[in-house]
Amino acid sequence: ETDAVGIGNDTADFTYSLTRTCSNLTVFFSGTSTGTITSWSYSFGDGSPPGIGQNVTHVYNSSGQFPVILTTTNSNGCQDTVMKTITYLKVQAGFEPDTTYACSYPFTVNFNNTTVGTPPFVWAWDFSYESTDGFMNQSTMEDPSYTYWYNDTFDVMLKVVDSYGCRDSITLMDMGDSIWFLGANVSF
Repeated sequence: ETDAVGIGNDTADFTYSLTRTCSNLTVFFSGTSTGTITSWSYSFGDGSPPGIGQNVTHVYNSSGQFPVILTTTNSNGCQDTVMKTITYLKVQAGFEPDTTYACSYPFTVNFNNTTVGTPPFVWAWDFSYESTDGFMNQSTMEDPSYTYWYNDTFDVMLKVVDSYGCRDSITLMDMGDSIWFLGANVSF
């Protein structure tokens, strides 16, 4: 009788399927490892407890890129790991004006869109937004420019819809600023 040492060719692997909503991402993980696997453990990359078992479901509630690591152990106690990245980006409207004040008018403000999410996006801008008057769609460009022709203080609102139909909006006043005129009031 001889004692033999068995060396396995066990390899950790998994597939996944996604169900996305505007508020979260549900991922079903399916272990497809080869060999005689006795335990499966998924690290989801978001700080949550590990998922135990060959097939598990996990819900991501925040945006980000998440490294998912599957660690398998075979019947001989040997481990193998594999890592795949899950990306979930909730739409978050954002923009930056190149200036927020002027000393004379007319003056033009250029808006740089900083929206995060899953393109393509649909843009809607109101360059003189007032909550009591409602929203006026004055541009559908990604990075528009707008010329102000009279003395006043202006709020700007951007509404965005991402490729999944998820919506977000932000105003310049939400960011703690507004467009305003600094010209002197001269009279004789």
